[in-house]
Amino acid sequence: MKRFVLLICLISTSVFGQIPAGVTPGSVSKDDLDKYGVTEADVQRIMQEYQGGSTPAPAAPAPPEVVVQEASPAEVLPQPMVEPATSTEEEKPVQTVYGKSFFSEKNLAAYESASHLKASPNYVLGVGDEISVSIWGYSEHSGLYKVASDGSISPKLVGKIYLNGVSFEDAEKIISAKFGRVYDLKNSQISIELNYSKVIRVNIVGEVERPGTYSVASINAVFNVLSLAGGITSNGTVRDIQVRRNGKTVSTFDAYLFLQDPSYKSDFFLLEDDYIVVGVKNNIVRISGEVNRPMEYELKPAEGIKELIRFAAGLKPSSYRERMNLYRYQNNRDELIELPYDSLVNSGKNFKLKDGDRIDVLTVPTDVRNRVTIVGPVNLPGEYVFREGMTLKDLVDDADGVKHGAYIEKAFISRVEEDMSTRLLSIDLRAELSGKTKTLLKESDVITLYTKDHFRNSSSIDILGAVKYPSTYPFTSDITLGDLIFMSGGLLPQSSISRIEITRIMNFDRSSDVPVEIQTIRVAVEDNLISEENQKIKLQPYDLVTVRSVPNYRTQELVEITGEAAYPGFYGLTSNRDRVSSLLERAGGLTSWAFVEGAFIERTDTTGVREFIVFDLKKLLKGDEEFDYVMRPGDRIVIPRITNMVSLTGSVDFPKVAEFGVIKMPFEKGHRAKYYVNKYGSGFSDKARRSRTYVESPGGYVKRTRNYGLFKIYPKVGIGDLIVVVEKEEKKKKKKKESDIDWNTAIERTTVKLTAVATLYVILQSAFGSN
Repeated sequence: MKRFVLLICLISTSVFGQIPAGVTPGSVSKDDLDKYGVTEADVQRIMQEYQGGSTPAPAAPAPPEVVVQEASPAEVLPQPMVEPATSTEEEKPVQTVYGKSFFSEKNLAAYESASHLKASPNYVLGVGDEISVSIWGYSEHSGLYKVASDGSISPKLVGKIYLNGVSFEDAEKIISAKFGRVYDLKNSQISIELNYSKVIRVNIVGEVERPGTYSVASINAVFNVLSLAGGITSNGTVRDIQVRRNGKTVSTFDAYLFLQDPSYKSDFFLLEDDYIVVGVKNNIVRISGEVNRPMEYELKPAEGIKELIRFAAGLKPSSYRERMNLYRYQNNRDELIELPYDSLVNSGKNFKLKDGDRIDVLTVPTDVRNRVTIVGPVNLPGEYVFREGMTLKDLVDDADGVKHGAYIEKAFISRVEEDMSTRLLSIDLRAELSGKTKTLLKESDVITLYTKDHFRNSSSIDILGAVKYPSTYPFTSDITLGDLIFMSGGLLPQSSISRIEITRIMNFDRSSDVPVEIQTIRVAVEDNLISEENQKIKLQPYDLVTVRSVPNYRTQELVEITGEAAYPGFYGLTSNRDRVSSLLERAGGLTSWAFVEGAFIERTDTTGVREFIVFDLKKLLKGDEEFDYVMRPGDRIVIPRITNMVSLTGSVDFPKVAEFGVIKMPFEKGHRAKYYVNKYGSGFSDKARRSRTYVESPGGYVKRTRNYGLFKIYPKVGIGDLIVVVEKEEKKKKKKKESDIDWNTAIERTTVKLTAVATLYVILQSAFGSN
């Protein structure tokens, strides 16, 4: 209990200690609460919590207020002046109406700065435009002139030329006339171009993604400027885009004409403070099915099915033109209307469409009925046009007759009956072809002929073993063993001609239940495969011929000796018992530079994995047969050059070991591993496990440290040895049990939360207690 009282006292002290200096309960106002970040929602929630009331539901966040600021004249650049907040692609509705996607920022961009662009004749010049005038020939002149604030340019010797509000076509005539008074243009040529387009402010309003005021180069057309505003919204029109000037509509633009009509001129140019107004879409019609561009389209009041098909890039060849399905909302329901498209086209009439109409262009039926099909051994198999009274012989004649080897005793006709069941008719093809019988064909009949080989039992024989191409070969009635060996590419050098086996199926009878007997026949052949003896050995269907190899046959197998041998190189094994000593003797022994302690053997097993064989050449040379290994093909005996160095790696303090992995040092006779670690490795590191230090010889021997309690005996080091200092393993930290509770942290967090709540409650009581 005493501890609990003490805890309450500490919390109370912390609470009053957090009240800001100079703030008394009676002086707290709502502005003070706002300064400390306390909202009215927080006040209501906390007051109801402490007075036992329910917590009110959180109010929906108010939409953010977008403030559009107008840039000063000094800030006007060929960039949008307004940067409204953009929504993510996921928030934008999918554009399904044809034409809207072309006004996106990715598809249709505006010229942010326009220089050296070819101005059209009706481009209207204004303040800020820069004109290039070049004269060459008898007279020469070159200059750039910017339209000043008074609307004029002032070339030297020529004087002021007023061009503000003048079309580029008229400006060329005026400039030529003015310069013609000073320069001889009869014997010279003049070129007048728009070098730089002025920057104007344009207002884009209505159904666009980002309405506002934008600064653009005046050379831009209306469609380019729309891309600055992010394109047209899902509710915007693409057929009735208006340009308003001084409160009046001066031009109307149709995106469909711009996209599909090459003769449509869209080079209407904007002036300062023009408004581009994108209204709401009207009369949206969807077309699907067999058209080249199935989408939704916006139609004008006078447009109908003909215009819709044209906007959809026409009908596909597979479209069914006699009738289209029109789905229309009328009479408070969705109705289906059959639209006779071909009849409308032939009569020259059009069919008006309404907002919400959906057209489905059907596919021509693919079930071709006026045909018959013939497959099998005829010269021209395939489909043929069916004719009334057509016979089977007529169809065979159309297919250019039967092929050689065709089975003409029987053919089949597959026929679909009226109830859609399939009937198979067996026909005597010989009688049909001779005219004895005449079978009439029907639409969609399929006639199938067969070859004689189709019914022939295809027997085979197999050959395995020491031949060039062991495989399965077709059986013929007169094939011999010599023929089969010849067909398989002949015998290999190791094949035994005196031990060839034929495994044969005996006494097989389909009408009997007698078990099949398998017999093995051993034969001998001559080297001459076409000899008379080989031709006498006849084969039977399904024979299996096995050609054995000569026992103990072997090809040349090599062992490599590298390094300090008198004659290093590859040596062939003469038997399966060749040893290291015999191969070194054939290699002329060792040179005076041979480092026998470092010799080793490499071997690759049957799976391709390299192996290291522990080897002590020094003992072998002294007569120890323990290391006189039997060599295998592919072995490699490595005899390095003599060295007087020792290697060191592992957990030592010398930084070069960590940098290079291994360092080398001179060999000093009679010393152990610890001597080298202290002298050349700066001693053992703190992480070193000294008792596990070992020395590895080049031949594969490992010498370990012997531990005797309080002292250790480190291994002796020989020439070429590697000293390895093992590093200690990191101990895993014991995880705290989930049930363990850090009471200090728990009390600290609880105190902080209680302090914040109590502080706020005191302020609220003072501010609103009198109310």
